[in-house]
Amino acid sequence: MSVDFFSSVIAIKQNAVKSVLFRAAALLLQLTVYKFFCFLAYRQRAFTSYLMFAEDFIQQIYFMVSRGLGKNGFLVLCLSTLLLLAGLYDTALWSLDRPGYIAQKTLVRASTIANQMLEKPAYLISYKDTLGSFKQLDATLPQIMGANLFKPGVNFTLEDIFDHGTRKPIAMPAHRSFAQAGPRIWLDEEGFSIATDQYVIFPSSGNTATMNQTECPTAVTPVGKNMQLWNCKFNNSLAVDYLRNYIGEPLIIYDEVTDMMLETPHMIPNREDSIWHSLGNGGGTAWLNQVFTVTKGQEKHTFVQNVLKVTMMSLAEYKLDFKEIADLVKRTYSIDPEIQESEVGRVDIDAIQNAIINANQRHEGLMFGWATSTNFSVLQFNYELLHVQANAIDLLSLLRFSAVNITLLRSDTLPEPVKPIEECNKYYQNLATGGRVDKSSCTTSSGENQTNARFLGQLDESSTFIVAGLLGNGQSNLSSKALDQGAYTWANKNTERVTNLLLSRGLILGLDPSLVKIEVRKLQPAISYLQIVLIAVPVVLAASCWTLLRIVATNHYSSSLLANLCATTNVERGLVDPAAASRKPQYLRYPPEITLQRQDAAIVLATGSGFFKYESWTPTMVATG
Repeated sequence: MSVDFFSSVIAIKQNAVKSVLFRAAALLLQLTVYKFFCFLAYRQRAFTSYLMFAEDFIQQIYFMVSRGLGKNGFLVLCLSTLLLLAGLYDTALWSLDRPGYIAQKTLVRASTIANQMLEKPAYLISYKDTLGSFKQLDATLPQIMGANLFKPGVNFTLEDIFDHGTRKPIAMPAHRSFAQAGPRIWLDEEGFSIATDQYVIFPSSGNTATMNQTECPTAVTPVGKNMQLWNCKFNNSLAVDYLRNYIGEPLIIYDEVTDMMLETPHMIPNREDSIWHSLGNGGGTAWLNQVFTVTKGQEKHTFVQNVLKVTMMSLAEYKLDFKEIADLVKRTYSIDPEIQESEVGRVDIDAIQNAIINANQRHEGLMFGWATSTNFSVLQFNYELLHVQANAIDLLSLLRFSAVNITLLRSDTLPEPVKPIEECNKYYQNLATGGRVDKSSCTTSSGENQTNARFLGQLDESSTFIVAGLLGNGQSNLSSKALDQGAYTWANKNTERVTNLLLSRGLILGLDPSLVKIEVRKLQPAISYLQIVLIAVPVVLAASCWTLLRIVATNHYSSSLLANLCATTNVERGLVDPAAASRKPQYLRYPPEITLQRQDAAIVLATGSGFFKYESWTPTMVATG
C-alpha cells in the first residue's frame, strides 16, 4: 500500500464533522455487536439473555451472578465487554491520525494579509554556509526569502508571482555623448539616470594627490557598441585604498545640474545592519542581490542589482600561480564553455589573462575592466590585481573579480510627489530601507557647491539577499576554492529565480503588496483513506447483521421488548388474528400509552384498553425458545 493510504490527505472543513463520523462509526459498530449477539441468542434459544441485552449493567451483573458462566451468562458477559470496546472505536480512529490535518494551499494577494505583517519587517536576508553547500539553499530558498516578513503563525511561502508592470526607458539626451556620460539607464530628459559605480577606477581615498597618481583613462568602443574599457597599472602603495572600495554601489544621478556638480550619491550599504558593509570591500567571495527603488517627483523606478565578488589570495612570499589566475579568469569571463571557446571569447580571455599574469610577474598593481549598457540595464566587470603592503613591506597578493548588473524592472507613477522627511539646505534625498523612510542624506551631503540646493528624491533599498561562504573561500590561492564551480553554476542557473523572489519581497515592502501573490497555507482537519475504510466497515457490518437477523431469526429476536410484550399479551385490541401477531411481533408504529395503575393493593402496567397480567400455566415446548 502507498504511504498516502495511511496519511491524512482528504480535507474536512471542521473537526466536528470528523468527530461525528468517528462517533457514528463507533455507534454502528456497537449496533453490529448487539445485532450479532441477538442472532447468537436466537441460535442458542436464549431469550432471557436477549432480554438482558437491553438492561443496564447492574441488572446484567445480577443476571450473570445468578446464572453463572453458562451459555446465558456468558453471552451477556461477552456482549457487555464487546459493547464497551466498540464504544472506544472512535478513539482508535483518532489515534490513526497521521497527522490529522493538511495544509490547504491557496494563492492570495499579499495585501489580503498585510495586516499580519511585522511592524518592522526585515529588508535584508543573509545566508552563510560552507563552501559548495548549495543543495539546502536550493530546497529552502522560498522559505528563506520569506523570513521575517509576517507575524509568527502566518503559514505562507513567498512566490515569484507578481505584476511585472511596465518600464519607461528613454533615449539618451542628445547633448550628452556616451563618452561623456558612460553607461547608464536614462529615466527622463533632465538627466535622471542610474549607473554602476563610475569611480571604481579610483582608490577610496579620493584626495587629489592620489587621483593624480592613478590616471586611468577609459577607452570607448566605436559608436553603437556602448562600452567603456580600462586597463590601468598603479603603484602597490595604493592597493589598500583600492581594497577599501565597495563593490556594487549604484550611482544615482537626479539631473544634469547635479551631475556636473558631482552631487551624484551612491547607494552605500547601511553599516548598522548590512553585512555588505564589510563583505562589499576588501577580499572574500560573496554574492549580493538587491531590489531598490529611486523616486523623483511622482516617478518611481524599481531596479534589481546582482553583484558577484570573487577573491583569490596568497601570502607575499607565494606568488599567485599563473595557472590558477588563468583558470579563474576563464571561469569568471563566462560560465558557458561555448562562449569561452568562441573566437571572441578566446581573444578576450587571452587578453585579460596575459595582462594580469604579466603584471603579477612584474609585481605591479593592475585594473582591467569594462562597462556597457542597454536601455534597461548596465553591466560592469572588473579584475583587480592588488599587492598589499605595509610600510613598503609586501604582505598579500590578491586577484579580485567583480561583476555588477543593474536592471530596470518597472516604472510607476505615484499619485503625489515624494516629500522630504526633513528640511535641509543641501542637495539631499530621503533614505529608506524596506519601504520605511528612516533618515535623509542631509548630514552626509558634503558637496562644496550647494547653490540652489534642493530635495532630490528618495532612495529605498527595498530588499537585499546576501550569500557568504557558499560560493567560495576568498582566502584561498586556488581558483577552484576561491570560486566553487558547483555553487557558481547553481547561482547562475538560479539568478532569475532569486531575483523574482527578491522582487516579490521588495514589492511587498517598498511598493504595493497587492502586486504580489503569495501561497498561504491554512491547517485544515483531514482523514486518511484508511480511516474512511474503517468508517465504512461498521456500516457494512451493521447492515449485514441487521439483514441476517431479520431473515434468519424470528421476529422476537429482531424487534423490541415493547413489541414482544404487546404482541404476546394481545394488548392491541381489534387485531384480526392475535395469534399470528404474537408469532411475528413488529416494531410499533403507534405504541400504546402504557401507565402504572393501582389494582387493589398492587401496581400494574395498563393501557387504555386493559392491563398486563401474569397467569400461571403449564409449560410446553415453544418454537421461539
